[in-house]
Amino acid sequence: MYEKSSKWNLVEVRKRICMNVKRIRKEHYDEYKKLYDNKKGTENSYSTINISSILGISNKYYQRLENANDKYKNISSDNLYKLADVFEISIDEFYK
Repeated sequence: MYEKSSKWNLVEVRKRICMNVKRIRKEHYDEYKKLYDNKKGTENSYSTINISSILGISNKYYQRLENANDKYKNISSDNLYKLADVFEISIDEFYK
């Protein structure tokens, strides 16, 4: 079992999750923008402000979660689950 744990590179796993959270949110953001950009009074549901509000965290904290180089802010499994639900994807998508 100790041999397995020595192979884990949790820093890289965390970076991958952060990059995928950002990539997936931006894909949704861009798609929303294409559909509703010309409609007055529509706010993009996938902005960092709206996503952070759904998670119940500050926008600054959320932006740090998307930053793969921030070593001190880790995303909780609860928030990862909520994000998967908001983006309507499998939680596995964050680990690819």
